[in-house]
Amino acid sequence: MRLIPTMLLAALLAAAADYYIDPAGSDAHSGTSRSEAWRSLDKVNATVFQPGDRIFLRSGASWKGTLHPKGSGAEGRPIVLDRYGDGALPLVEGAGAEAALLLHNQEYWEVRNLAFTNDAPEEGLRRGVLVRAENSGRAMRHIYLTGLHVHHVKGKLGADIVSKTTGGIAIEVRGKEKPSRFDDVRIENCKVEHVDNTGIYTWSDYSPHPRDPQWTELRFTRVVVRGNSITDTGKNAMGVRASLAPLIERNVVRKSSSRLHGNAIYVFGCKDALIQYNDVAETRFDRIEGAAFDSDYNSEGTIIQFNYSHSNGGGLVNLCNNPSSPPPRGYNTGTIVRNNISRDEIERVIGFDGTVTNTIIEDNAIYVGKELKPRIIEFDLFGKAPGYADGVVFRRNVIVNEGGGTYLWGEATNVVFENNSFLGRHPNDAPPPGDFEYRPNVVYAKRGDIALRANLYIPKGGGPFPAVLFIHGGGWASGDRSQLRNPAAYLAERGIAGVAVSYRLSGQATYPAAIEDVKEAVRWVRANAARYKIHPDWLGAAGSSAGGHLAALLALTANDSERVKAVVPLNPVLDLTSLDPGSGMVAKFLGAPCAERIELCREASPVFRVRPGAPPFYIMHGTDDKTVPYSQAAAMAEKLKAAGVPVRLFTAEDGPHTFWANPRWLPVVLREMEAFFREQLR
Repeated sequence: MRLIPTMLLAALLAAAADYYIDPAGSDAHSGTSRSEAWRSLDKVNATVFQPGDRIFLRSGASWKGTLHPKGSGAEGRPIVLDRYGDGALPLVEGAGAEAALLLHNQEYWEVRNLAFTNDAPEEGLRRGVLVRAENSGRAMRHIYLTGLHVHHVKGKLGADIVSKTTGGIAIEVRGKEKPSRFDDVRIENCKVEHVDNTGIYTWSDYSPHPRDPQWTELRFTRVVVRGNSITDTGKNAMGVRASLAPLIERNVVRKSSSRLHGNAIYVFGCKDALIQYNDVAETRFDRIEGAAFDSDYNSEGTIIQFNYSHSNGGGLVNLCNNPSSPPPRGYNTGTIVRNNISRDEIERVIGFDGTVTNTIIEDNAIYVGKELKPRIIEFDLFGKAPGYADGVVFRRNVIVNEGGGTYLWGEATNVVFENNSFLGRHPNDAPPPGDFEYRPNVVYAKRGDIALRANLYIPKGGGPFPAVLFIHGGGWASGDRSQLRNPAAYLAERGIAGVAVSYRLSGQATYPAAIEDVKEAVRWVRANAARYKIHPDWLGAAGSSAGGHLAALLALTANDSERVKAVVPLNPVLDLTSLDPGSGMVAKFLGAPCAERIELCREASPVFRVRPGAPPFYIMHGTDDKTVPYSQAAAMAEKLKAAGVPVRLFTAEDGPHTFWANPRWLPVVLREMEAFFREQLR
């Protein structure tokens, strides 16, 4: 009795047959040998093939229409569609049909070494190769597409979903009556070129995503897209959707998004996608996108690593999310971008659009050539999705900026920089180099529509650390918190945290708005000290010019919650009454000329607010300051001394305004500042 299953298996195996197709053949033939080859696609399309069957098209031959063989293989016995003989790949010209090759609700197929086109005078809903599951009610398994050449497919060019589901090679789930999905899909070593809209894509009408309650029964699994060459796609080169742990590797992409904005390789609604060892170049930038790689909406745990991106309009990577999508959609979290090489990107290198969360950018090498001016890091709304990224760590990246690369921070929150190296040009908006944690754009308060922000420089280690509030200059009317980044970075590398703050400028509000903002910043630091490893009682302040004025005023007028233990005003404005009344600077700050509001002018002048018990001062000023006379510093020092306030005066002989930023003076100023704060903030 045991011989019956064995005999049955042998009979089934024996039933598998080889079939040959040749335009010189005849559909009246058996098709089972080269000499008995069938002639037409109609004959193939009318046949239901069995597990283990093999279908061979003659090399060098071509057919017009849709190749749609029927039947499915079985586990261990796929149906194989391949070529025979020498010469060019067999070509099937779709001639404007839905697809040149169609497999519908079929599984266990291996298609190899064939060419497909689907050109037409006008655009339409066309693919080169279309594998479709429609209301199958289960997973369709084992679809292997290998060594295909798919080219000249006239799909529909557009950013809508209908257009996105046209192009070269398509794996689609259609219909929503019975849950359907794919398992074990491989697209390997194919050549796709001159197609609209997308080169290679997966799609499901269910649009599942990792937080979808039906994710397990709808997700694609074991999807591999490897070793393909994709050139000249109207929009995206590759879009993988609705997949668990898809592997996208060793593909070469050129001239993606040639006719409409898009990123070369993207994942959407995926979990744990791995994108690695790909080479992408010449992706066109069309105002919005154009990156080599895109971690897109409703995805979790995407890893983009060991890729080479060069000369792409939109750079190495785009990370985006649309939080306005109906829940549970509207997320993109946990992306890691690491160990990639980016060279000579055009408009941007790393772009964030929308509320992307918990992203790590690490160990990448970025080179910007001499003639290029990309945004090296950009937090923007270029895709018009609302909101900004939250929780981004940049660490151990090497950025060589020989061109005019810049940075755009937008309103991103909880951004951290650690141990990055910056070579070449270093613009003012660039992250500071150094061995410390840098957190830019932290909102410490809001005044109406105005967000007041801080850049934090946190030393390495456990803390708690002393901290210095850095207040920028600019005549109360201009400037920004990056102005004092060198002193802040210097102290952070030596165990003293820096908090560089913005405040309302005179074009936004008049006195006392600026000093109120600075005091609010002190209160915020004290309230959030534990979060940033800062000791709440070891706080100091430093500022330059107008920022020096605010630092001094803070020290002399603070309540307990705003108190600081030491202050370093650099070339500070200390007496508003003695400044040149023709400058208009003081009038804009006060809201009226000093002569008209003399009492207010004196109230806003630190020299008139000196009091016993004030914290120690270390005033630094240059004798050749044409903006704020050195005499103000000397008079202030004398008045502080008379009040019993510890004071030091650093005199920079022949030093101009902002002398401290000059290489001649900066090293000594930094050393003196460090020693003073180290002595006082304990």
